[in-house]
Amino acid sequence: MLCRPRPAGGPSTPKLAHGPRSSSRQDSMRSKSPLSVALAAGALVLTLARCAEPPAGPSAAAAPSLSTTETLASGGESLLACREQAPRDFSFTLDARGGRVSRGGVVLDVPAGAIPGRQGFVLTLPRSPYLEIDLDAVGHEHYTFAHPISVTMNYARCGNVALSAPSLSVWNIDSSSKALLERMSGSDDRRGKWITFYTDHLSGYAVAYRARTENPADPDNPGE
Repeated sequence: MLCRPRPAGGPSTPKLAHGPRSSSRQDSMRSKSPLSVALAAGALVLTLARCAEPPAGPSAAAAPSLSTTETLASGGESLLACREQAPRDFSFTLDARGGRVSRGGVVLDVPAGAIPGRQGFVLTLPRSPYLEIDLDAVGHEHYTFAHPISVTMNYARCGNVALSAPSLSVWNIDSSSKALLERMSGSDDRRGKWITFYTDHLSGYAVAYRARTENPADPDNPGE
């Protein structure tokens, strides 16, 4: 049996005394169900999309402290003497995903988001009586990372550094005069002969020790 359309003025009582009224109501519910399902599915998709959004990246609080309040003076530290080696340059490219680069006893860890896109870099190990490196970004006189990167240097070539010697440190230096400019935050793994520091800019860096003690490294005794 066909259902008569309702007048425009609003719903009316059906004139049929007999007939599948409940069937008409079920048909109406069935006709609306696809729209209801679509709306519910859309809301679910939006909710899942919000939950799946990637985090904005490491917060400033999670990054190493790069305060320079204690780095304006060398505090009686001197550069660590090492055997000279032939100068070397290493070129590499990274993008916004970051990554790890290991060259010539130097390991750089660049977190995702530290650089905005594809960028070339040059790591220079100069001929020097000290353990120093220089980092440059191709096409930039000065370069600052959005998040600090870590740089780890191996000082095995500087000789056998006693485990009891004071911790070594890394300084931002003037590559020409070797003047110590800024003490970098980091850590010294004496047993592994690795020293790690954190920075948000590229420059020249070198390993130093406390000058009030004797040079803790013996370049002529490489140790084990």
